[in-house]
Parts: sequence; structure tokens; C-alpha cells
Amino acid sequence: MMVDTWYYYNLVDTLYYYNSVDTLYYYNLVDTLYYYNSVDTLHYYNSVDTLHYYNSVDALYYYISVDTLYYYNLVDTLYYYNLVDTLYYYNSVDALHYYNSVDALHYYNSDEAALASKESELRKVQGLFDKLKSAQEEDKVALEAAQRKFQAVSSGLLSADDGTNATLEDQLMNAKQAVAQAQTEKKQAEMQLAPCQKELREKEQEMKKTSSNYEGDRQKLENMERELKTLEVSSFPSCEFHHYMLELCDCAYTYVQLG
Repeated sequence: MMVDTWYYYNLVDTLYYYNSVDTLYYYNLVDTLYYYNSVDTLHYYNSVDTLHYYNSVDALYYYISVDTLYYYNLVDTLYYYNLVDTLYYYNSVDALHYYNSVDALHYYNSDEAALASKESELRKVQGLFDKLKSAQEEDKVALEAAQRKFQAVSSGLLSADDGTNATLEDQLMNAKQAVAQAQTEKKQAEMQLAPCQKELREKEQEMKKTSSNYEGDRQKLENMERELKTLEVSSFPSCEFHHYMLELCDCAYTYVQLG
């Protein structure tokens, strides 16, 4: 009976032991499973966080790329409009310079044509004056010869029986009249020549003044071109630069119209 009881208690202890071991093993399995589940959960959340981080980085990179592209497009657009405005300004300056040159050339051609006409008239009057002067010199020589002959007759060096004395007096009178007429024509020619010479001098003065004014305009235009080269085109906003160029061209055109 004692053996059975001992055996029974040993079985109970053994069973309790195995139950304890199984329970411990079970709890260890549960703990291990909970641990692995925790590790998997942590790994999952880490993966999710990593994915979210990379998605955030990709989104940020995308928006930065979009902003960069928008910025470069704005810069390119601004540069394009600045180039267009600069080209428009240079074309306006070239057109202004061209029209100034055409106006100056037309003015000089008109002046040169008028001056050539006046010079032609002056040459005609000068030729007439030279012709009258030559005739006057010839008449003067003839008068001096007639006077010498008349004095010779008067002093008795020549014979007056053949009527030479009367002839010489007539020649002397004719010579005096010719000289008087030549002097009158000379004065008339000088009177005709004087206005032409005066007008010619005035025209020369006017051409010198015009040449000086044109040189001043050319210097102003060159100064405008030099000022343009010193401008930083990018410092002007497109619309303001365009408006500034239009005002500048309008002022230059008004200046040309006013002379």
C-alpha cells in the first residue's frame, strides 16, 4: 500500500513536472511568438516609415524639380523678352539714325543744288564782269593812244592839214564815251554781282551752321548708343523696359521733328 502511494505521488509529481514543463514551454512559445510578432510589427512599421520617408523625399524632389523648371522657364521668358526689347531698341535707334542720315542727306543735296545754281549764276555774272573789265581795259588803251595822238597834233608834231585833228577829236570823244559806258556797265555788273555774293556768303554760313548742328545730332546719337551699351538689360522688368524704350524713341522722334 505504501509503494502504491509513493508510486502515485511520483506519478503526480512527474505529471505536475511535465505539466509545468509543458506550461513553461507553452509560455516560452507564446513569448517567442509574441517576440517575433513584435519584431515583425516593428519591421513592418519601419518599412512603412521608410517607404513614407522615400515617398516624401521623392515628392519633395518632384516639387523641387517642378519649381526649378518653372524658375528656369521664367528666367528664359524674361531673357527672351529682354532680348526682344533690346532688339526693338536697337532697331529704333538704327531707324532713327537712318532717318536722320536720310534727312541730312536730303537737306545737303537741296543745299548743294541751290548752291550750284547760285554758283552758276555767279560764274555767269563774273564772266560778264570780266568781259566788261577786258573791254574797259581795251577802251582805256585806245583812249590813251587817242590822247597821245591828240597831244602830238596839238603840239605840232603831226600835220593837221589832212583833217587828222578833227578825226582824232572824234576818236577821243568816242573813246571817252566808250570808257564811260564801260564804267557804267561795270557798276551795273557790280550791282548785280553784289547780291549774288551776299547770298552766296549767307548760304555758306547757313551750310556751316547746318553742318555743325548735324555733327551735334550725330554726337548725341553716338552718346545714346554708348549709354545703351552700358545698361544692364536684366535690371529692367520687361514691360517697364519696353515702356522706357518707347518713351525714349518718342522723345528722339519729337526732337528730330522740331529740328
